[in-house]
Amino acid sequence: MSGMSEELKIEEILKMFEEYPTLTPLQRVVLSSTTTVQSMLATIFKTQVVAKLIAQKSFGNVDIRWVRLVTKEDNKVVCLAESVLPHETNSKDFLDELRKGEEGGIGMVITKRGIKTERKIIGLYADEHVFTRTYSLTGERVDITITEVFPNKDFSVGS
Repeated sequence: MSGMSEELKIEEILKMFEEYPTLTPLQRVVLSSTTTVQSMLATIFKTQVVAKLIAQKSFGNVDIRWVRLVTKEDNKVVCLAESVLPHETNSKDFLDELRKGEEGGIGMVITKRGIKTERKIIGLYADEHVFTRTYSLTGERVDITITEVFPNKDFSVGS
């Protein structure tokens, strides 16, 4: 939704939060953030967070990537992510760079290439073990749907 006002985006996210009234302030910040997840997590955990590729497969006309984000200091998993990248709406060069399987997340590749993107939160989920967000990440020849899963135990501060 290009051109959507920040105020409208926040209203939509606040509406989504109504379904999960027990989320802590920190969890709400994580779920609504539109910065790169690695930068946000590094700030929270006060150490560099790196994306470690679990697997990447091409299925028909999409690539799917599974990544775990870990703290560099103690290799603690702080997020699991699944990304779906349709071949038709992502540039071949971008997909080829991701397929190399080098350390680093999608956000780092986008930043390195100087691609301006927009993130839109599509949905949220929370239970006693995890909280998750799914969002779209779009830009010039970039079109990705990402679901990130965070363990509650590491984000309970601020309740």
